This record gives sequence, C-alpha cells and structure tokens, in this order.
Amino acid sequence: MRFAPERMPVLAGFIMFASTAPAPTQAPGFFTGGIIPMLLIFAVFYFMILYPQSKQRRQHEAFLKGIKKGDEVLTQSGIIGKIHSVKENEVTLDLGRDHKVRFLARTLAGPYTAAKAEQKEEK
Repeated sequence: MRFAPERMPVLAGFIMFASTAPAPTQAPGFFTGGIIPMLLIFAVFYFMILYPQSKQRRQHEAFLKGIKKGDEVLTQSGIIGKIHSVKENEVTLDLGRDHKVRFLARTLAGPYTAAKAEQKEEK
C-alpha cells in the first residue's frame, strides 16, 4: 500500500482529535450526585407501594377484630357465607343448608355486600 499525500489532511485531523483529552470536569457533589436522587426514589417507592399496602393491612386487621356471629363475609377463595362462630384464629362459616366450613380468620377477604358485587358486575 502506497502513501497518498492527498489523504494527509484527513489523517492529521484524525490524529489531532484522537490525541486531545477532554477537559477535566468537576466531580458531582455528594448530595447532588448521590444521596438526593436516592432519597427521591425511596420517597416515590414508599408513597406508591409501601404506604398503600400498610394502610390496606391495617384495614384488614381492623376488619378481623370486628367480625362477629351473623356477619356476611367473602373469603379470598370467593366463598360467601355467614359467620357461625369465631375462635382465636379460626372462623366457622355457615354456607346454608347446614353446611359449615372452618377457615383461618386471615383468609377472610372482607365483608360481603350484594350492592358492591352488583356494581362491579355492571362495570
């Protein structure tokens, strides 16, 4: 391969730009470069995920403390029944026609109201 003098300006420009180092930049500060964005991400995570879950958990615990005989409830598996008896961690549901089923209290999803179920079906 023969040296071509007409390519000299292109080669010289490439070498010139390749050899120049970028100007040193100042490193970002501790607060602006690291901790403030992390705090913002944590705050968003807390208010969008953790806070609603803890609020829902508190509501469910309040529901479980307030259940009594005769309440109509819905289980997490979709079974609707009236509470026949309540023990420490166990609830017996009356499903009708002398069918009684024992459930762990924590598996109750919440109170059942026919009006709420009809509204969900309409949507």
